[in-house]
Amino acid sequence: MNLIKPWPAAASLAGLLAALAWAAGPGKIAGRVVDSQNGQGLPGVYVEILGARQGAMTDDQGHYHIVNLPPGNYSVKAFTIGYQAVTQVDVRCNPDLTARVNFRLRPAPIETEGVMVTAQRPIVDKDRTSTLRTISSSDFEQMPWDNLRQAVAVQSGVVRMGEDLHVRGGRSDEVDYLIDGISVRDATEGHTGLLVNTNALSELSLLTGVYNAEYGQAMSGVISASIKEGREPKLNLKWNDGGLFPDQQGRGFRLAQADWGRPLWGSRLLLFGAGDVSRSDDWDPHRLILPHQEREDYSWLGKATVKLPARTRLSLLAAGSRSQFGRYGHDWLYMPGNYRSDLRKGLLACLTLNQSLSNSAFWQLSLGRFWNRGQFGVRDTFWDIGRHWWEDIRFFDYWDNQIYYDQDGNLVFTAGYNPYGYDRMLFFRQGNYWQYRDRTTEERFLKGDFLLQAGPRHQLKAGTDLKWYDVSNFHLYATALGKPIIDHYRKEPTLMALYLQDKVEYEGLVVNGGLRLQRLDPKTGTVDSVLLSGAQSGNQDGAGWSLSPRLGLSYVVSKSTTFHFGYGRFFQAPLLQQLYQYVTMEDPGQIKGNILGNPGLKPQRATSIEFGTVNELNPDVSLDLALYYRETKDLISIDLVQAKPVNFYQYVNVERANTTGLEACLRKHFGRHLTGSLRYSLSKAVGTGSNPADAMERSWLEAVGETLDVVERTEIPLDFDQRNKLVAEISLFNRGPGPVLSGGQGWAARAGRLLSDASLNMIFHYGSGLPFTPLALEGLNQEPPAVNSQRYPASKQLDLRLIKAFHAGPFALSLVLEVLNVFDWDNGNSTYSREAGPYEIYTREWQPQPPRMDYTGISPYYDAEGDLDGDGVFSVAEQRTRWDYFKKLYAENPAMTGAPLLLRTG
Repeated sequence: MNLIKPWPAAASLAGLLAALAWAAGPGKIAGRVVDSQNGQGLPGVYVEILGARQGAMTDDQGHYHIVNLPPGNYSVKAFTIGYQAVTQVDVRCNPDLTARVNFRLRPAPIETEGVMVTAQRPIVDKDRTSTLRTISSSDFEQMPWDNLRQAVAVQSGVVRMGEDLHVRGGRSDEVDYLIDGISVRDATEGHTGLLVNTNALSELSLLTGVYNAEYGQAMSGVISASIKEGREPKLNLKWNDGGLFPDQQGRGFRLAQADWGRPLWGSRLLLFGAGDVSRSDDWDPHRLILPHQEREDYSWLGKATVKLPARTRLSLLAAGSRSQFGRYGHDWLYMPGNYRSDLRKGLLACLTLNQSLSNSAFWQLSLGRFWNRGQFGVRDTFWDIGRHWWEDIRFFDYWDNQIYYDQDGNLVFTAGYNPYGYDRMLFFRQGNYWQYRDRTTEERFLKGDFLLQAGPRHQLKAGTDLKWYDVSNFHLYATALGKPIIDHYRKEPTLMALYLQDKVEYEGLVVNGGLRLQRLDPKTGTVDSVLLSGAQSGNQDGAGWSLSPRLGLSYVVSKSTTFHFGYGRFFQAPLLQQLYQYVTMEDPGQIKGNILGNPGLKPQRATSIEFGTVNELNPDVSLDLALYYRETKDLISIDLVQAKPVNFYQYVNVERANTTGLEACLRKHFGRHLTGSLRYSLSKAVGTGSNPADAMERSWLEAVGETLDVVERTEIPLDFDQRNKLVAEISLFNRGPGPVLSGGQGWAARAGRLLSDASLNMIFHYGSGLPFTPLALEGLNQEPPAVNSQRYPASKQLDLRLIKAFHAGPFALSLVLEVLNVFDWDNGNSTYSREAGPYEIYTREWQPQPPRMDYTGISPYYDAEGDLDGDGVFSVAEQRTRWDYFKKLYAENPAMTGAPLLLRTG
């Protein structure tokens, strides 16, 4: 449901409100003013952004430019003595791009009334030098997306695996997340550290390929969210609920959203606020309703922008979010509540000061604090009794009790009986999840930018990005030796970056060139020599400077065709947890089976090349094509370190990968009743490892006993190697009165009224199967399966959202019906993976053995359920039957199935 209440606002303020909007990056309006009769450039013509008090005078050739324009729609007027004034309305200005607005003025000896025309928006951005995908706020209103991740996941070149997004064959931590130009990427773990509700967005952009030097800490993509302003007095309330349908289709889903904005003080102050709350009984749905999958999220955001004297703007942004949820682990089928739960929180406060020094130059300074926290462990279910949704869940921690210890002291951590003596294949019957972690990352940042339009050709931009981190970590990892490992540290690294770029603009040619210089200082020495006694360590000095050159060009081949090329080198600092993990451990004997951090890690590096073309097939249809190649080196993995008293694994820069791909997008723009797009991706992503822990898991498959093996560096298909992807979006709508039927009588008139202000929005996506490694069910003594040697079946899904709007004066009410997976296709789930427990690390010498003796009721190995004849004896034959049953049950994992048909109303 969508309830909108606008307050009266003067139309003349639209330009000012747009000019005060602040987003990920300012744009520019430029063009030429000529005489309509002879085509000669007109000097001295004043070009003004109406209501914004910004403008520029044309030079002797009739050229002008206006910089420091936040994204939005503008009305631009050109006027001078002796000519009739012309105003172009609805001019769209996009971040970091130039909107070309040209004028042809007609001579008028006497003062005449000006002419107003609607600007024709080009469907081809002729100065775009890399791939850019844009999702507008109206797209979020129309399409069945609940969050940003769902909207980005259906874009070309993006593969979603659970909560992770992989862009153009990169790892999930190679993506940066920006909110109004400020990074909210968690520097410790690599995912986004702050949730933003969709109703707060004015625009969402995905940058891939070779983006400008101002973007760092991202080797594969940048997701940039622009926040709305109080441009218009408006209140929106939304509600989405699955409660009207059976549990199988509804899954207890509830989502409430609200946003409000209003200008004050003659529009010199703009206020905007937004928030949402979502709850679900089964947040990661499968064919069956699984336990321990409840989720509660909320987010809030507030923004104030004030216009000060001396062409200065001040903006304050504050935001926060919380996400808490359980996870289903198939090993924990008989006691799901004893498995892992997660809690994630984030807070952002940012103050931005922007001043225009002239029509050609401005500077901007942002400073603030970004804090996020991640906890996981065994949930305290007693605290949940009577807990409200806004209260955080609690965990059993180190001080509560001994639940993270081997309680019975039998060197088999939380493992029950398996008649074949091999615990890996057994469902847990006692004990708890073996880890507890509480980690916080605080980031204080200072970001400065300066832009100068040096004549009509060169746009120079320089900036700096300084970050001071404070990382605190407590991680308890229970072992099968009775004593847990505790990883406790507090570190304060720093990140420094400088960039310089030049945008050169000629008629039909745009060149973007830039350099980025970056350095991460871990503020700590190498690993303690006690741990590395007699070792050949992978330590190195990774705190040096990295220089990243970027080059992109756009060439106009014809009025309807543009070609672009990009080449760039990218560097990305390691995750902070990869620097410090276990480096403060006092007992080196405990490190076995875990990965030691490495403060000497070097930055990971990537080289990207992209060729692309954008073609205007007709005034409302365009075709985008992009061919790219990415090569990444020095990716972080693990390697065996020979040391005393025990060998162990450590993070090192050893992995490599490469991706080749083709992306195509056919888009139907505008339209009275139809818009849509058809996107196709063809790609191949191969490398020596999909994630840092991948290599160690592969070594476990091949290890015998307690031997830690040297990892083989062979090229394999990566976990996210999706070769083919197809996405089709279609919106059928009718704004205003219904179609021809509305002119009829009786049922025809009623049908026409029903179709008025209605829309049907559909999205279909198909993806070829992802690779996986077959599971060896019979034990460790068989030949290990080849890594990622098989593929899951392809997936496909059709979702739709049906909207019917009603208007009553200043109010608007929209009724919504969402249908997800319309045809109830079972796609399977290729992202589920079991977590290897400590008993597998510390008891590797065990081999499966067939049952050899009977057990009576007094034996700890007696299984009452397995005693099929009830004679009080768990016989060898019954043990074999029980083993076959558990093996079959383990293989039939309901978490390996996909989501069913889901229904929601709003």
